[in-house]
Amino acid sequence: IITPLKDRFGSEIRTHYPQSLEHEMSIVEQERTVFADEDLAVSVPGYMKEVIAEVTHLARKHPDISQRSGVSVRVSICNYENVVSNATRRAIRLGERQVTPRVSDLTAVLASTSGKVELEAVGEVREERIVDKLVQGAVTNVFNRYFKVQEFEALLRAFDNGLVMETSETMPAMEYVRQALEVDGLKHAVAKLGAEGNPPAIASAVELVLEGLHLSRKLNKDRQPTRARYRR
Repeated sequence: IITPLKDRFGSEIRTHYPQSLEHEMSIVEQERTVFADEDLAVSVPGYMKEVIAEVTHLARKHPDISQRSGVSVRVSICNYENVVSNATRRAIRLGERQVTPRVSDLTAVLASTSGKVELEAVGEVREERIVDKLVQGAVTNVFNRYFKVQEFEALLRAFDNGLVMETSETMPAMEYVRQALEVDGLKHAVAKLGAEGNPPAIASAVELVLEGLHLSRKLNKDRQPTRARYRR
């Protein structure tokens, strides 16, 4: 309530933000905009929903983000919509009928997060860096909820032997399926995330695993304009 108006009210209502990821995700599912399209089937994995909600929860604790202004659930809602929109655009361009967001689609949250949080220090470059750190922290936390690094000894040995894997928001889902079938250690992770038999879901699962191992300092990541290369 604006301070000069406080004495006009007999009571003051105090609210709070969702205190759990589950509560945050349920509000997002309820309030997000849904665009009906008979030709496309949109499916957002639970772990991607967690990542999006986790970005907002981390922003509510970040020292460089104004906590007086707050970080509302609208950030999660808009981030969800942007990530799904980015995945939908890819599916349309590649002629795929199924839409499943990937880690590489999280670049879309920069635009929707930047306009809805107030920084303690002003600067576009600094803002991009803060949002990028929030996304990295969210992916790390979610990855650690689903996996332990020790589960990927076979996969890491393959990287030690020269394996290099590429990801891209424009790469067809079947390319990820091919990589997942050929590389030891990925099949188990894909199955654990419930992505078996669905190429777009497999692509999403593979990206979570690779990015999680990179953020756990087990893999190097070479960023290119449209792709990322993971190597030991």
